[in-house]
Amino acid sequence: MELKYIAILPFLLFCNTCFSQENTKQAGYFNITEVGYIKGMSASYSGSKGYKAPSAGSLRTINGVFLSPEWSLGIGIGLDGYNKSHDEGLFRQYHNTAPVFFDARYYIDNSPNTPLVFTDIGYSLSWGDNFDKGLMLNIGGGYKFFPGSKTCLIAALGYNLQQIEGAVNAASDNLNLHSASLHVGFLF
Repeated sequence: MELKYIAILPFLLFCNTCFSQENTKQAGYFNITEVGYIKGMSASYSGSKGYKAPSAGSLRTINGVFLSPEWSLGIGIGLDGYNKSHDEGLFRQYHNTAPVFFDARYYIDNSPNTPLVFTDIGYSLSWGDNFDKGLMLNIGGGYKFFPGSKTCLIAALGYNLQQIEGAVNAASDNLNLHSASLHVGFLF
């Protein structure tokens, strides 16, 4: 089975619609399903710098466990669709990636509304045949809040780095995309 079909399987299995998180205590299994926007800041490849990085729409899901009310660990998968860059020589085509990553989060306190920090690290897999996988890193902070009695939302801002191998002109070129990310999601 091709990797791109395997990559979408967690979305089908774990994206559910029940809101069952308690207001104050976090324990056991969780799922975060989020949509986002990744705003390209700069790009570099093969030692060259100063190119405009493309932006992307993002859909991600993270499944994991709370180790304590403050700490959680999970595994995530997503789909990021990068648009063409203004510099056609650097980024001549669309690049869709499927990031697969580990997620670690620290919630500042055990209350319904609390700040958090997170780190995601893993690989961006190719969602096509035009490049190879590369490193993916996303770090940042956010806020967890309950707009309703059982509906928990998370809004997060972060720094996103995606390395895409073989994306420019030859298989030896590595494209580094530096971006700001904004994600909003449900915590189940």
